[in-house]
Amino acid sequence: MKNILVCIFFVFTAYAYAKDSNIAIQEIPVTANPLQVNSNDMVKPTRIIGSKELMQNSSASLGRNLKNIPGVSNSSWGENVGRPVIRGMDGNRIKILNNGLEVNDVSAMSGDHPVGIDTLSASHIEIIKGPA
Repeated sequence: MKNILVCIFFVFTAYAYAKDSNIAIQEIPVTANPLQVNSNDMVKPTRIIGSKELMQNSSASLGRNLKNIPGVSNSSWGENVGRPVIRGMDGNRIKILNNGLEVNDVSAMSGDHPVGIDTLSASHIEIIKGPA
């Protein structure tokens, strides 16, 4: 019985002590966006190639159409075979989408196969770098 009374005493004393003491905590603002840009502006494509520019650089190879853009080169194995290489990454590291769907062809496995997209009929090409 004595142990129960001692436990109840300690519980009430701890509660009363915690209730009386006010702890002032300094507010620390945490921002994940040091540029102060909203999320829609951060995920913009770095380069959009319109129909005029595609007509001037018309080529059957996607890599040859994009080789004049800084950071993009062409992994060419022939005149009509070329896949874009972005900052040294090629193959499966670069996703090629056609109308929002991934192009699954053998060009990612080997450089001597063309990309399965008709670049001559494209209205525009967007190059998005980063996690977008």
